[in-house]
This record gives sequence, structure tokens and C-alpha cells, in this order.
Amino acid sequence: MKKIRFILLLIAFILIANVQASAISYEMHAEKLSTIGIFKGTENGYELERQPTRLEGLIMLIRLLGKENEALKLNKEQSVFIDVPDWGRGYVNYAYKNGLTKGLGNGLFGTNDILDGKSYTTFLLRALGYSDKNNADFSWQDAVLFGKSIGLLDEEIFNKINNSTFIRDYIVKMTYDALQTYVKDNGFTLLKKLVNDGVLTDIQAQNLIFNENSQKKELTSIEIGRLSKGAVMLHVVGYDNSAWSGSGFYIDSNGGIVTNYHVINGAKSIKIIDDDGSIYT
Repeated sequence: MKKIRFILLLIAFILIANVQASAISYEMHAEKLSTIGIFKGTENGYELERQPTRLEGLIMLIRLLGKENEALKLNKEQSVFIDVPDWGRGYVNYAYKNGLTKGLGNGLFGTNDILDGKSYTTFLLRALGYSDKNNADFSWQDAVLFGKSIGLLDEEIFNKINNSTFIRDYIVKMTYDALQTYVKDNGFTLLKKLVNDGVLTDIQAQNLIFNENSQKKELTSIEIGRLSKGAVMLHVVGYDNSAWSGSGFYIDSNGGIVTNYHVINGAKSIKIIDDDGSIYT
């Protein structure tokens, strides 16, 4: 019965994933970044559960560098790429002139192509002063592993990039962490560099840092009730035979389980382990 209930819930989660708050993890990071204009939502909000486009990722990078005003001044110049809209031309022109993007070849930037974790990690590494030109510091292929090795990516986001669909939620976390990462061959972080360059004030920089109280969330009575149920571990195998784990909890006595959407996205098989050690497949 538990297996049937769990499968039904998985189907429901897939169908309504775009409106499930449990699909995102870093909304507080988005709010922090929005206060300094690095991350901006749309008319539909932050849309953290949506996959990002290449142009969205590039715009985030340019804002992270504090170069948005310079980029917008290039908006009237002709683009070397044929698929860039007028409103995005300045960003792409700036990035191309400053070696932040090479495009996809054949005159294409890939404006509406889905951005993947390797590409956005590459953007961030370039912002931190690392070069993938002639594989000087890293290559696109090993960008994620290199990002982890220098402390840009923590274990949690590293696993999410490798094992689940890349969404705007991850961009928020990666961008926030990039601000706390040291610039290549310098004794200060990217956040400190932005302060030194006059892009941010000391107060803005201080307000970006989480303190113990800012990360606490007041739970509703419903959330408290849910958390009182038994916790479970989910061991997942994807269709490409990759494996990852996640957590969840029971919401009723019939075996209904709530978990984050990214945990079960792309799952071929799932093993459920109760807090008492019982296993269900």
C-alpha cells in the first residue's frame, strides 16, 4: 500500500511541479541577491523552479560583475550573433568583447537554449578570474569539478548539478556562493572586490551575509504537523543509471510521502528507508 501511495504522489508532484514550494531550496538567497539588483524576478515572481536560459545566466553574470550599466551602453551596437534580441544585445556584446562568452558557433549565441550547470559554473569561474582559454585553468568539461575544488561549489550544490535538472534555484545559490569565493591570485572575495570597485557599499555587502536569525523560518501549524511525521531517506537511480539520495517525510498513515521535486525528477527506481530501518521499493 505504501508503494502505491508513493507512486501516486510522485505522479502528482510531476504534474504540479511548477507550483510546488517544496521544489525550491534557496528563496532566501534570491531575496538577498535581489536587494542589490543581481537577481531579478519576472512578472511571475522569482520562478526558481524553472530552467534558466543562456541569456538569463549571462545577464546574472554581468550583474554579478557590476557591469550592467556598461553593458547597456552597448545595446545599439550590432551583435556578432544572429539570435540575440534587441533588449539583450548590450549584455551579449559586453560579454563577447570581454571574453565572458564565445557563443555556440555558426553565429549563434543560444539565447533561449537551456543553460546547464557546467556553462553557468564556467561563467562564474571567469568572473573569479579563472580562464578556460586553451584550458589554462580549467575546461568546460571539468568546470563543475574545478569549481568544487576551489570552494565555489559546496557538496550539496555539486550533487544537485550532477544529479538533477538545472533550475534557477541553483543559479541563485551558486551566485551567492561566488560572492563569498576568493578571486584568483587575490586575497579577497568577489564580494569584497565589488565593494573595492565601488559597485556595492559596505552596508550592502554586510546585509548580504546571513546571520543565525535570518536563516530561521517561523513554521506554520501545518508545517509543524508534517514535520512530526516519520522521516524517510530516498535512494534514487536515474534512467542514465546515476544515483543520488534525498529525504522526505510521511504525511499520513497510508504511506503518503512529501519530498522535493528535484529528488524524484528523472527517477527510474526509488528505494525508501524508514527511520526504523524498514525498506520499501
